[in-house]
Amino acid sequence: MSNLVICISDFDKFKNDFTNKALINNLVNSSKKVHLFHAFEKTFYNNEFSPFSWPDQKDFPEIEKKVTDKLKECGKELGIKADALVVSANICENANEEILHYLKDVKADTCVVATRKVGSLSEVFQSSTTDFLVRYASCNTVVLK
Repeated sequence: MSNLVICISDFDKFKNDFTNKALINNLVNSSKKVHLFHAFEKTFYNNEFSPFSWPDQKDFPEIEKKVTDKLKECGKELGIKADALVVSANICENANEEILHYLKDVKADTCVVATRKVGSLSEVFQSSTTDFLVRYASCNTVVLK
């Protein structure tokens, strides 16, 4: 496998629940490049005076740096060599679409996405991002619960 993309939304949960899993380790070890990806979605508000968004554009560099540092930390936890690790932190309007574009741009072979804490197997695919990627990703999608 050439390109593995791991979408990480909750850094602490990912480190605690998935870094020591055999499936993740096997995927990482069999990949030439491992992309750790996070899409930070902007929130838009309308009030009675004017529309505005959060975060403000002046905060983008600080947010991107912090997220990139967290992704690098996750890469170390996974034991990914520096020359095989690619981290990407994107601030966007639609995280699902941003992930799809990223998967196509890097020609991903496999995408790994984790669901939020859910109760039963039938609820695994109820996460909007997970459901979206399973349906529309241009590569294989591995869902972690």
